[in-house]
Amino acid sequence: MDRKEALKVLGLKEDATIDEIDKRMNILYRKFRNIEKDENGHTLEDIDKAYRIARGIAYHDPETELRKKKMRENPSFIFRLLKVDEEKARNFIYYHKWHALIGLIVLVVLISFIVSIATKVEPDLKILVAGDIFIADPTPVENLISDELENVTEPLVQNVFLGATDPQMQMGMQMKYVAELAQGENDIFIVDEDRYFEIAVQGGFKPITQVIGNEVQLDLDEHSDLLVKIELNDGVDYEPELYGIDVTGSSFLKEAGIVGDRFIIAFPHSGTNIENAVEFFKLVIK
Repeated sequence: MDRKEALKVLGLKEDATIDEIDKRMNILYRKFRNIEKDENGHTLEDIDKAYRIARGIAYHDPETELRKKKMRENPSFIFRLLKVDEEKARNFIYYHKWHALIGLIVLVVLISFIVSIATKVEPDLKILVAGDIFIADPTPVENLISDELENVTEPLVQNVFLGATDPQMQMGMQMKYVAELAQGENDIFIVDEDRYFEIAVQGGFKPITQVIGNEVQLDLDEHSDLLVKIELNDGVDYEPELYGIDVTGSSFLKEAGIVGDRFIIAFPHSGTNIENAVEFFKLVIK
């Protein structure tokens, strides 16, 4: 697919600007919440591929391609035993191609967990992207982070997309979301507005100024709508604090192909790679 064809898939003219491409992708993203294929037979995966080519961020990594080839030629014994395509199983939560029962969702997650234990490399930066925010494939995002941040070599980006219309997918994503909140040990969150207030009011985030200190100069008044007063039944009257920053206009997130209406970045209490999280924060807001 070349750029001309990509723009045609997106329904745009050949002279479309970057802003027009981004706006069109947001429209199509909302459209595909309720359908699997459009009137031309294109899937969300097709649209995402066209978007990347049109934006000039089409991704090809020889190492990733080699890894996928080895995976196809010599899959894990667990996947051979279950006769499940390993690559499809790993990508299940990102694409809407299988209409499986919730039991199969749990099984796939369990299989991925077992395989990850066997080949585990400890991430040095864990990012959770959750809510009505969609990433077609986290791998390019992880590679962008590694390229931009010298001290980050093994980033892990997880997308818990809560905007799916399929009931089984909704249930599976909600289960994963709850699990990540409880035990995920993520270093940084990128969430939509609803999820931000939902977590912040329960004391789930650290105050922004507590984490970044004087390293980053921010105009906090620009984000005053994100001030939150914690509401816990512990007898403490908490003062309103800023727990997140609006990064919807981030050029990095646009380049990474992350799609949604509003992005808010925040630091959970579970993070262990604080220095790398702060460096990522700087990258996103610059």
